[in-house]
Amino acid sequence: MTVAVRLDTSISTQNWAGSGGESRIATEINDRVRKPSLNAEYRKIAELMLRPEVQPSSNAVQSASLFLQNSLDRAMKLGSWSFPHITLSETGEIVFEWWQNDKKITLYFGDHEPEYIKVWGTNIDTEMESGILTYGWGLTALWLWLHS
Repeated sequence: MTVAVRLDTSISTQNWAGSGGESRIATEINDRVRKPSLNAEYRKIAELMLRPEVQPSSNAVQSASLFLQNSLDRAMKLGSWSFPHITLSETGEIVFEWWQNDKKITLYFGDHEPEYIKVWGTNIDTEMESGILTYGWGLTALWLWLHS
């Protein structure tokens, strides 16, 4: 006997938990179904570690990996996620890049605090910004800016 199962990613807000709203388990199931996998990104970081000419430090790998998980969760709460282009700089920093029309965000993960460069034009004085990447609001602000 064959049983067909249809998984609907839009779980209703039926009162399963008795609290008058969507239950915790329904939210968790919905999040797991909709949440993309980061396997390709982790695999790319692992490949960077095998490059013979320059390799990222263990601190860079740990920082970039932690960022991926935190940013995916935050981006999903904001309603969008796009996979970064992942490369390695000449000095061994793991580099993530996203583009959206004329906007670009580049993140650098090395031995020190992660840094960002935000670009919306070609003038380095008036159309670019850089600084230390702060988790929490700093990350949220960058993501919202990119997708605005």
